[in-house]
Amino acid sequence: MIAAPIGTTSPRPVLIGVHGSRDRPEWACGEFLGVTKGHPFILCPHGVPHHAGPEPLYGFTNAEALKLEIDAGLKALRARFGPYVAEAPMIYGGFSRGAYLGVSIVADDPARFPVAVFGEGGQSSWTDDRASRFARGGGKRVLFVCSTANCERETPPALGILKRAGVEAKMITAGHIGHIVDDRVVTLIRGAWPWLVQDRTGALGPW
Repeated sequence: MIAAPIGTTSPRPVLIGVHGSRDRPEWACGEFLGVTKGHPFILCPHGVPHHAGPEPLYGFTNAEALKLEIDAGLKALRARFGPYVAEAPMIYGGFSRGAYLGVSIVADDPARFPVAVFGEGGQSSWTDDRASRFARGGGKRVLFVCSTANCERETPPALGILKRAGVEAKMITAGHIGHIVDDRVVTLIRGAWPWLVQDRTGALGPW
């Protein structure tokens, strides 16, 4: 699924928005539309069906399958919107399983994804090796977003690993409101967005 900026006359950056298990791509796109106010192209992979019905739910089997879907989506995005898609690094944003699987994706390709937002997941996936590879390859900063006590407890070790590797990292929390993304979480992330994208100016335009 693609959420395209309306009325753009210049290249816009790309954000990859990845949902959790038993979730839907349009929910991820809607959340990041609220965060970014519609400035970038937002590409939200579908995954595979986990629940049939009038409103099917989707998930992702593994990081490699997710990466292949991202690559295919980017190819389709550029084929459709051509010169309006900036040839520049992207932002990875993932919630829950989308965050968990996203760590290996950004660590393996930090030149492509130098900044990332991980909501309610991904902390335990960071190792010293992954953080070092992320930093050496151009990784800049990681934002962890929590809305449960478990997330708050699990995030500090990941912050330490990333900071030791030279990556800027911080946690923001909406309090203990549940494993969700709602308007409170969207507003929280939007408030931290200038920190995340502080060096993404010039040809990319302001986020």
